[in-house]
Amino acid sequence: MCSCGNKDGYNSKSHINNAVAYMNEKYDAKFTFKASNTQVGSGDVFGRHSEYVNILVSCDDLPGKDIVVFSNDGEEYFDNYILLKYEEQAIQIMTDAANEIYGGDKIITEYYLSENTTADLTDDTTIEEALLSGAYNDIGFYTDDTDDILGDYRRFINLLRERGINIYPAVYYFDDDIYLTSTKELYELVSFDCICEMKLNQFYCILDDRFDGTLMAYRSATACGITCGISETFTLEPPENGDEAFEEFMSRTGKEEEKDPFTVTVEDHSFPEIEMPEFDFDSEDENTDTSE
Repeated sequence: MCSCGNKDGYNSKSHINNAVAYMNEKYDAKFTFKASNTQVGSGDVFGRHSEYVNILVSCDDLPGKDIVVFSNDGEEYFDNYILLKYEEQAIQIMTDAANEIYGGDKIITEYYLSENTTADLTDDTTIEEALLSGAYNDIGFYTDDTDDILGDYRRFINLLRERGINIYPAVYYFDDDIYLTSTKELYELVSFDCICEMKLNQFYCILDDRFDGTLMAYRSATACGITCGISETFTLEPPENGDEAFEEFMSRTGKEEEKDPFTVTVEDHSFPEIEMPEFDFDSEDENTDTSE
């Protein structure tokens, strides 16, 4: 429900004007209000009416781009102007790094832009500073190079760290180039066709001080016709005894060795037999008066 008529409400006219004025001053450019922000993903970070303002603006410097501006209180504003400004270059730099590690068919790099905003990047921010900031955050890579899944992911993380590309990288591995040829959405392919997903165990970027070097592998496994997700953690540094644990993880079926967790015997859900009384519906009830 729009509250533009409410002087002090969410996305009120005065709040919108203040947000646009903030952008004009911060970037020394002319910004124009377009609409309230209803982008995909806005239900998580954006669009909560407890906020002060959450809008899309445009700027002649970035034609065709919807720039997000929001604030919880009217004091601190967040926007993705710089991320959009360098978007194509940043994606190409990340893709080039992935191509140094992964062979096979073309890499797809997916950037979840609607979820990323920052208050820290200013008009004089360089692309190197933007990549180092961690603001690009969650990036997905799709490949059909599965020769050394864990080893390649470790090398990829180290290469990104060396080049100051501070992101949260998830790599999705496929048997073939279905991610290039399928008409399905990428998220559908991840759910049903991805043979393994490698990511960080905690949601911190790779140059964040809180990143402890723990990686997570995730894949689907089937037991007794039921598909479930299984995961295992590994370390960024290879263990001295090799990666036999990863090979075991990739061969797991989701079925316990001694007992199948999905098997339920009939006796477990059976009901006790109840003896029902016999009724003779042909006999006349002597207590029933049938006279008119």
